Amino acid sequence: MVNFIWPTTTKKVTSGFRPPHRPSHHGIDIAENGYHEIYASAAGTVSRSENNQNGYGQCIFIVHNINGQTWETVYAHMRDNSRTVSVGQTVRQNQQIGVMGNTGDSSGQHLHFELHKGRWNGSKSNAVNPLNYLDVKEEPNPITVPNETPSDNNYYRIHTGLFTTLSGYERALNELKAVYNYTIYLAPDEPKLVGDDEWRIRFYTGRVQGQNNARILKKAFEDRFSWNIHIVDANQDHEEIDYKAAGNSENTYYRIMTGFFRSLGGFNNARATLKQSYSGITYEASDDSRLREDGDLKLRFYTGRVMGITAAQELKARLEQQFSWNFNIIEAQVGKK
Repeated sequence: MVNFIWPTTTKKVTSGFRPPHRPSHHGIDIAENGYHEIYASAAGTVSRSENNQNGYGQCIFIVHNINGQTWETVYAHMRDNSRTVSVGQTVRQNQQIGVMGNTGDSSGQHLHFELHKGRWNGSKSNAVNPLNYLDVKEEPNPITVPNETPSDNNYYRIHTGLFTTLSGYERALNELKAVYNYTIYLAPDEPKLVGDDEWRIRFYTGRVQGQNNARILKKAFEDRFSWNIHIVDANQDHEEIDYKAAGNSENTYYRIMTGFFRSLGGFNNARATLKQSYSGITYEASDDSRLREDGDLKLRFYTGRVMGITAAQELKARLEQQFSWNFNIIEAQVGKK
């Protein structure tokens, strides 16, 4: 895991950190002609986004919390009108925040980049040499489940906010599995496919006993990730499909449901194929969605409702002719399990 990445597309350093002839240079200058985007070196929250005409020029400050340690990065002398983020905004690592420029107290195009172990201050007392940290791989400290004497007899789970894109979901899953070696569950929320790439899915943990332990685990997640994190009662319902065997009535609504897709790659390929070839409404459903070590998802698709067993059988036959997956007819009931 790399905590800090190079903040631009070039690694040409033209002035180092506090050299003998510039002891008050509390960062590094990265410079090269041409167009060079500026990226957040690590995920965090924007603390400044401003034009300091007499110093940093067009600049952005970002505060990071990595393994419980606060850091702050500074990106200075960016091009006019290139800043893309504002104060209070959460940014991800490698997100573009501007373009290399020559604003403020600058004599040529470059990025002045500072790294502070702690918050930035006027004396720059927390500044450290960025070259000692950029692209340095570190093994992340794992998140452990707290085991203090429970403050109450109730059980709780840690619940993330919704991830609404496949790329965001995959990135979050990889980050989570890198540091959390316990059971992870998926909870779909209104899993209707909307647009080209919109999901509504979140993660939640196994149970912990006691509000005190839940708060400790929540804090550990908040220190590590930039997602929304919540404590929920372990018995809270998650909306799922209430699978029922199909009857034989012409007055009942039915759906066609696929078999399981047991790998993320297979599920994604099936999802794309289904959306291209099936014009009806399609939903996603989790079933026993515990993530196994090999990444097994146990996800499936189901169709919109059709009325009558005859119509359901005809739809199932058409789908079986078009796709090679297993299909089943179920009664079209949605409930809480």
